[in-house]
Amino acid sequence: MKWVGIALALVLSSCISTSKPIPEKRYYVLELPVEAKALVRKSFGVQVNRFRISGAYEGRGLTYRLSETEYESDYYHEYFASPGAHFSDVVRQRLMAGNRFEHVVSPGSLVDTRYTVEGVVNAAYSDLRDPESPRAVLHMQFFVIDTENNDAIVVSETFQETEPCGTSDPAELIAGLSSALNRVVTALEVRLAEL
Repeated sequence: MKWVGIALALVLSSCISTSKPIPEKRYYVLELPVEAKALVRKSFGVQVNRFRISGAYEGRGLTYRLSETEYESDYYHEYFASPGAHFSDVVRQRLMAGNRFEHVVSPGSLVDTRYTVEGVVNAAYSDLRDPESPRAVLHMQFFVIDTENNDAIVVSETFQETEPCGTSDPAELIAGLSSALNRVVTALEVRLAEL
């Protein structure tokens, strides 16, 4: 009986083709350009909370929209970190680099801040419905809460950005999402500077 099992294993292993290479997993990060440092610095601090991500986009795999109702998640091309942590970290780093605010911190910091930024990523995908014109799509909401004024919402903004991509290549999608996010964060910086 033991020999039958070994023979069966050998026969089955010879039926498996290894001629097709297994794709290598690739990981991506969003990158925003560092804007020129602000000449006037606000005297308040800002806390950037971890962003919430719509359920359809919270996985690490990049998302492609193929038709009106069909989406696909790419197992072999992923964000380097979970999207909720990644989007909020990128925005926090950009706000810090701009030097517009006294402090920019993450949740749990002991530094006092006047405003808290909350973000929601409602959509982040590559729209491939028109194969000749792929584009990155980013829909986000931001809420700025004044912690010194009964947690009043002082900014509530919704952004819907698209960025043409030269091809459907995952690196082009990340570059397109980075460009779209850059426009969103620039608008957020302006709104925060008005406070």
